[in-house]
Amino acid sequence: MTKESENNKQEFLFSLNNEIKIDIDVDALNSYKEELNALLSEYANIVNPLIVEYEVEKNEFPIEMLNEIRAIVGHIVRATATKDEKEISENIKKAHSHVKRATLDGYKYLCVIYDERYWDFFSRYDTIDWVDSGLQEDVHSINENRRKAVELLSRAKNSEGVENDSQRVSLSAKDHYESVATLSKMYKRAYNEYRLLYQMLYLLDEKMATLAKQKKLVSKRKYGLLSVFGRANDR
Repeated sequence: MTKESENNKQEFLFSLNNEIKIDIDVDALNSYKEELNALLSEYANIVNPLIVEYEVEKNEFPIEMLNEIRAIVGHIVRATATKDEKEISENIKKAHSHVKRATLDGYKYLCVIYDERYWDFFSRYDTIDWVDSGLQEDVHSINENRRKAVELLSRAKNSEGVENDSQRVSLSAKDHYESVATLSKMYKRAYNEYRLLYQMLYLLDEKMATLAKQKKLVSKRKYGLLSVFGRANDR
């Protein structure tokens, strides 16, 4: 097959053109077993669990991550539809970059979800007198944790903005992968803090339910001296 005819096939790879048949040959990937194992392992052990976590919290599929999955499959297909070693290598790297990007998106959007849970929690319990209820240390720890989480998320977003500006100049597939991998690590650190924040909120909710049963949960004065508050789904 000539280079020109192969380029024509690549051009029509994802079109419903009955006149052009794309020959797929997975044997072309035999030399990239290690890269594909790493790519698929990362998808199975990180991306998919993040998708499940997102679905549990939002009851919907994360569209941004779906777009990355489509790109992953697309580049792998392109790698099997060419005999050009450079093109195969470039597409495998690009596929892995999209796995990293899907991971990044998962971390990023779960950070946003857990920050919403923080505000929902304190909005739900806005009548509680945290000091008189003996919960001020718990609230202080939660607020301190959120401060760290917000700081880490802001750093990641700022770095992503800088990276997006720099990528107006085209990067090689290798450099793009390394860039996205670095950003993904930054978002992961923010996600870990937000995940801890979510766990702390859950534990405080459990503690408040116990105090409510004991009638030791004190409300702010303008609402009365004592009120009983339990978990949101108990009210």
